Amino acid sequence: MSGQQNNSNASNFTKVGQRGRNSTPQTAEQKMQKKLEASQKANNILSSTHIANLEVRADEKQFGKDPDLLVVKMGVPGGKTAQFVICRPIGFTPHLSTVDWVAIETSQIHTYMQNEKNPFEMKVGMTVANLKNASAIEAKVLVKNEDGELCYPGGKIRQKSLDYAKEMFTFHSKVEGAKKMVPSLLYMDPAERDAELILQKHWGTTSKLLVSIEEATLDYREWTTMGGVGNIAQVGIPYLKGVPKHLIQVFTQNRMLGIENPSGWSALLETESIKTDRFSPVYYEGVVDIKTDDMQKLQESIREFAVAYKAHNKLILVSKDDKAKDTPEQKTARANAHNTMQAKAHLVKEAELHGYTGVTQQAVHVQKNADGSSIVVKGKNQAKKKK
Repeated sequence: MSGQQNNSNASNFTKVGQRGRNSTPQTAEQKMQKKLEASQKANNILSSTHIANLEVRADEKQFGKDPDLLVVKMGVPGGKTAQFVICRPIGFTPHLSTVDWVAIETSQIHTYMQNEKNPFEMKVGMTVANLKNASAIEAKVLVKNEDGELCYPGGKIRQKSLDYAKEMFTFHSKVEGAKKMVPSLLYMDPAERDAELILQKHWGTTSKLLVSIEEATLDYREWTTMGGVGNIAQVGIPYLKGVPKHLIQVFTQNRMLGIENPSGWSALLETESIKTDRFSPVYYEGVVDIKTDDMQKLQESIREFAVAYKAHNKLILVSKDDKAKDTPEQKTARANAHNTMQAKAHLVKEAELHGYTGVTQQAVHVQKNADGSSIVVKGKNQAKKKK
């Protein structure tokens, strides 16, 4: 009796725990398909494992290395999950303020990103440039040479002077711990620098020109970045308006849990500022307080650093083949080039200018009156210092 029972148990064990002799083994494709189905099911079901190991489908490719966003994943046990990001508005959103936050489903992020660029930018840019140049020529703060190039009244080509200042600023920025001057036009030679300041002040204070620019940029400034099939606008989250990025998670959690924010929290809110874009006029008031000899010394030291920087970069090995063929002589040359570059960087640091430059940035914008007329309003002053 005992032997028969054991045989019966063995038979049952075979049926439950082993494949029958006539069963067909799964193919590699079937096994792979089964794994994929299990993986897909796991990704769509909210569990404690997924909460502990949250997969964030919003990365630096979309928002940059230091994104201002909060990722929220939600769902019901055994059901599908949804992931949202609370972030700053993407692209052009004239209906939202500078301190607004919006919530976007991650599946829609790429749509907003694709529509981020304003289609009117190039056309409006050409129109605005023509308006500004025509006004400057009429006011004799710019002139055209025989080749049709825009020049300062002294004869120097403006674009070359701007390119030179930009190059100086760029290489100064490559010096570790550099105390750069802002705006970059301060790196120009004194005569061109002063002419550029006069030009920009003309552009920022001529009411007729500013009103013309405001009218020319209407299409650009009214265009809105939309999601979906061009029908989903970004909507600001009322209770997060003005909240600093480091408090977004706290305020969101408090809202979800019904917890009141601590007393005095309103003092932490950011103040809404005037929205600006590439066509927003700014100019600089004041007189530059930089000695010519000091500026020339800084320019010369930056030029020498630029030469050393380029020479060092030429010796850097990038490919695996080049690294495999590296020789002691090449290593020595690189070390010498690096030491030279560091020495030149030290000279730049010694030549840097400290203190107030003497100029203050002034923002302006055009404000519409109830009767349809326009007035030019100055924004807040922003002192530009030598950092």
